[in-house]
Amino acid sequence: MIALTTTSIAWVLLIVVTAGFIVYAVLNGRSAREELGSEIELAPNRKQYVDDEVLEGRRLEMVQFVGVLLLIVIVIALPLYWVFEPARQAGAVEAQEEIFVDWGERLFAPTAEGGFNCAGCHGGYAGAGGEAAWNVTDPVTGEVEAVNWKAPALNNIFYRFDEEEVKFILVYGRPFSPMSPWGVAGGGPMNDQQIDTLISYLHSIQIPRENCGVGEDDPQSCPSGNLPADIQGDIDTRAWQLVDDGTYGSYGEALFNLDLGSGAYSCARCHTPGWSWGDPGVTGQGAFGWNLTGGKAASAFPNEADMVSFIKNGSNYGAKYGIQGQGSGRMPGFGAMLTDEQIEAVNLADVQTDRLLAEDRLAGGCRSGDQLDVGVGTTADGHGIDGVGFQNLIDGHHRCAQRISDLRCGGIVDIEHGGHLGAVGFIRDDVRMHSADATDTQHTYTHRHKNS
Repeated sequence: MIALTTTSIAWVLLIVVTAGFIVYAVLNGRSAREELGSEIELAPNRKQYVDDEVLEGRRLEMVQFVGVLLLIVIVIALPLYWVFEPARQAGAVEAQEEIFVDWGERLFAPTAEGGFNCAGCHGGYAGAGGEAAWNVTDPVTGEVEAVNWKAPALNNIFYRFDEEEVKFILVYGRPFSPMSPWGVAGGGPMNDQQIDTLISYLHSIQIPRENCGVGEDDPQSCPSGNLPADIQGDIDTRAWQLVDDGTYGSYGEALFNLDLGSGAYSCARCHTPGWSWGDPGVTGQGAFGWNLTGGKAASAFPNEADMVSFIKNGSNYGAKYGIQGQGSGRMPGFGAMLTDEQIEAVNLADVQTDRLLAEDRLAGGCRSGDQLDVGVGTTADGHGIDGVGFQNLIDGHHRCAQRISDLRCGGIVDIEHGGHLGAVGFIRDDVRMHSADATDTQHTYTHRHKNS
């Protein structure tokens, strides 16, 4: 704002000075005598000048007064220029950013308005999340299916990624999804300046953060801020709705699969195959993101605190994490969007933690009161009766194997143990992993029945 005001004042002064010179030139030209042969009378050095009394009196005082005025202007103007110059430069940057936002909005616009249709997929100009038409090909059968792919909200993208990571996504896209590469380096149509202006627009539509730190003046990008309480409340309400209506079995599982913002707040969007187009496979079995089942994620970290930190902060390109991990920048950070309690709930519900609920779908026709008996083996090899077994269940002290010894029908088995689940393997593909409570520390296994 200061820069714009300063520029306006400069233009006014320039116009006034220019007009003054023009007026002076016109008046001077009109007062000039053009008579031929008058050069002798008109030549300045031939005219009689003022006498000493005038020259060293009032005229001298007038010249000295003007000199003092100019000195005062210099003494005041230079410090003022030094004081206001940083603000002027900041204002110039702000003005440039406003121009970039305007250009970026034009690129973000739907195709019908001359843009590249970011708004068409991601929920309008506000970027609140939408859907994109896409064709999915079955890798086994080759069958092609038309689906509506959940395009995540972009009004919180800088809560999850930093600017360089967002630029990488824009330039190279997300393979195997409707998100095409848009930068020239990735084979897209936008040059670097267009990508930068698009990022400026994305900054302008971010949800303002709360609890920004001292000196963090921009609520749309302050590093220490977090999602507003009302939106975190919406997340909490929606998660419990999904639990209450029976869609998911626990609060953490509902958060893992949260559909708000077209999945922008969820883990399943990247970690569950088919979730993005409404046909989810095995929860957490991996898609664009890691396969989290079988304790694979847990085995990548030395302890739970380190894993929670990774969930909060995400991965940084090239930076190490966990046990011999190196970041790709693809894992977003959820620490600014979810509360510590919500992240803890996701961590406890996820299949890479110390709790496991195995849902066996091998047999049908369950009747009320039917039971699944669970036995414990002592070898590292997998055991299985009727084609179902577990391999490499690590309790933190020794390897053991668990088997279902008396399978009467499909149902739910709660496996409660106090050790660390390092890796679990399933012989049958149609066994899914869910969450359950782990309470005891004596490696005792219990069971309960749930109708299939």
